[in-house]
Amino acid sequence: MDLDDPWLLARAWVLAPLVIALVSLGLGAGLGALTRRPLGALTAPAGYLTGMVVATALLKVGVRGDLVAWLIVALAVGGAWSVRRSPPPVRDAAWPVLAALAAYAIAMAPLVFSGRSGVLGYVLNNDAAIHISAVELLRGAGADFAFGGTPSSFTSVGSLAASGYPLGAYTWPLVSSQVVGIDAFHVWTPTIAVTIAMLALVAMALLRLDGAPRVLAALAAPFVACGYLVYSFHAQGGLKEIATALAIYGTVALGVTTLREALNWRTLLVPAIAAAAAVATFGVGAGAWLLPGILVALWLIARWVRVRRPSGRVVAVAGGVLALVLIGAAPTIADSLDFVQVSDATLRNPAQFGNLLGPVPWREGLGIWIAGDYRLMPADHPAITDFLQVVAALLAIVGLISALRRRAVALPLALASGACGALIISSRYSIYLDTKSYAVLAPALTLAVFAGVIALWRRARWVAAVTGVVIALGVVASDVYVYSEVWLTPEQRFEELASIDERFAGEGPILVNEREQYAMYMLRHAGGWESWGTVYPSRGFRLGEVFPPAIPHTPDFDDYSLEHYRKFPLLLERRRPGGSQPPSGFTVAHETPHYRVWQRTGALPSVHLEAGSDGYTGVAPLDCERPDVRALRRRALDDGVPLRLAEPVGPESRVVQRASDWRRFVSNPFPSPVDMLSRREGFATSRASLPAGRYVAWAQGSFWPGIRLSVDGRPIGEARADLGSPDGWHRLGEVTVGGEPVSVTTDGLNLPRWRVASRHREISGPVVFEPVGTGRRVIDVPPSRLQDFCGKPVDWLELGT
Repeated sequence: MDLDDPWLLARAWVLAPLVIALVSLGLGAGLGALTRRPLGALTAPAGYLTGMVVATALLKVGVRGDLVAWLIVALAVGGAWSVRRSPPPVRDAAWPVLAALAAYAIAMAPLVFSGRSGVLGYVLNNDAAIHISAVELLRGAGADFAFGGTPSSFTSVGSLAASGYPLGAYTWPLVSSQVVGIDAFHVWTPTIAVTIAMLALVAMALLRLDGAPRVLAALAAPFVACGYLVYSFHAQGGLKEIATALAIYGTVALGVTTLREALNWRTLLVPAIAAAAAVATFGVGAGAWLLPGILVALWLIARWVRVRRPSGRVVAVAGGVLALVLIGAAPTIADSLDFVQVSDATLRNPAQFGNLLGPVPWREGLGIWIAGDYRLMPADHPAITDFLQVVAALLAIVGLISALRRRAVALPLALASGACGALIISSRYSIYLDTKSYAVLAPALTLAVFAGVIALWRRARWVAAVTGVVIALGVVASDVYVYSEVWLTPEQRFEELASIDERFAGEGPILVNEREQYAMYMLRHAGGWESWGTVYPSRGFRLGEVFPPAIPHTPDFDDYSLEHYRKFPLLLERRRPGGSQPPSGFTVAHETPHYRVWQRTGALPSVHLEAGSDGYTGVAPLDCERPDVRALRRRALDDGVPLRLAEPVGPESRVVQRASDWRRFVSNPFPSPVDMLSRREGFATSRASLPAGRYVAWAQGSFWPGIRLSVDGRPIGEARADLGSPDGWHRLGEVTVGGEPVSVTTDGLNLPRWRVASRHREISGPVVFEPVGTGRRVIDVPPSRLQDFCGKPVDWLELGT
């Protein structure tokens, strides 16, 4: 996997989004032909939502994902063919296309300016690793996830299906990756960007329904779609929330567009499909947002029946269509109810707040919050943010009043839908779901803000122009701050994981001794088993199925039980200073700059006792008075077999710099683990006395702009562009010292402000020097001579089979 390969980037950033757009247009055209209501600028969003409904239904009845993708394409071709004789005027598409392209460009900016393929939101919210794994499982096995591969964290994602998790958001990553022929990893972020572009088209349609001129609606639409909270969820890989917003406001726009012309089963079918897409994406909880629209639709139907008094034939046809819709939606609704029943207690638990640091204010949904992280209070520039939010709120009120006075229903219904969902969800669930509901509410609030600007335009154009530019600049500034602190997946480590997966495909499972949730996906062919994340078959820890030790503890081979090791022919460890060696029976089979793969080449011991400490050496003095050590010695004496012991070779690693040594850094409110520092910029200096010799320098932490290490003014190496878990170690380089004290300097690097993540905070831990040649030596020791090693540094003690 070459993440900056131009052909890969062209397929992921251009061809895959183009596939989604064209297939959506085909499906939307077919829907318009079926209902005899051309949908105009809403054609592509309607087709996008239709594809989600059709794909979910097909997956629920057991059709495999790759076949579903091609069936969706075939339906799109049929839809395009149905309108071949009356294509929509090209000139009518110019402004909607420009609005959608602008929104897509803004959304893709963080990834494009990184220069490589990746996923936004790395570590900030690693749920995307689960979702792209689910897409690959759907592609190869269908919704039952009956994947016949090696048990692993990847195959454990199949529990999503058993829980009734909604599958709608997986439709377009599945279709685009299948058609273009690349992994779901590469299309996840572009798919979210396309969804934002579709949301811009819906926003433009809603503004047009509110009476806005075409040009003004097109200019405002990208800012509505890329408002702060939506953009922040995009920056953490949140496809489901943005797709839900698209479905909710798409339902409103399509409903108002079609039902204002006529009321019949054909016009009802269009918003019904959009509403079904909301359920397919968010589950039955989407009903909280759909409730106002449903009430309005029921009122219209009742009024129509009272006035028109339809014939029995019309009622029968309408009833038949409704029955077909309910039958098609029944599996999704049933599964969603199961999911709610299973998850309800967890979602209500106040302690379950996901990656949040506290409550998030709803006013972030106004589109302006000048801060890089939506979870931190207050904003980076609170005075400017508060002023712009007051202006935005006043404009939203103006926009709503103007719409009500002109009896334009689109904007009030959109606001009612977003507010209803937020109120119902926030009254029942934890702050984690509150924030999701605010993200869905956000486009309606921002829409009202720009509707207010357009209302002013009708009376005082200069005032409206100045106000609109100020609000637009506020949205842009907010997004720029998100851009400057976005979390991106690393390049080199992921390329190494992909190469390891290819080399050892089919030979697993492979135990992943690292906090890296994406390992489930990157090592899916080798059967990656990651015990430190949220999806795992079993943790296998020596202390039981307990929650993993907190950072700064680095995953160590001493953390697992011997019985757990018996499941694995392969082990993967993140290279680091010190650390324990796995039980005997494993030997090193492959190494990369960041990883080491161990392969089982012999029998595992019958007993394995760790002696290592949670430090930088992986060894500890052997305590011969430990009951388990004494029992092991007695057993060896009784059986007449030697003990096996791993002892260190070479001098110990030295900690030469700690987080507390950093100076002149920009303080950051983001919490950091114990003995680590959350900072931006700055430097650290220390004096270190090291015996003469050659050393490897390591730094622990999470770095994007990065750090540079120098010894006596000589540059040694850098760590950058890797925002992984801060317990991970980075090899900086090698240095030779002559035995006299040396000056060690670590500088925080800076990036130009236009570079992605240029203002990202970093978490710095210690810098450690490890002598070259440090390692382990496994020896056999007669049990009668074990006392010779008491009090000496030992990694582990074993009894062979």
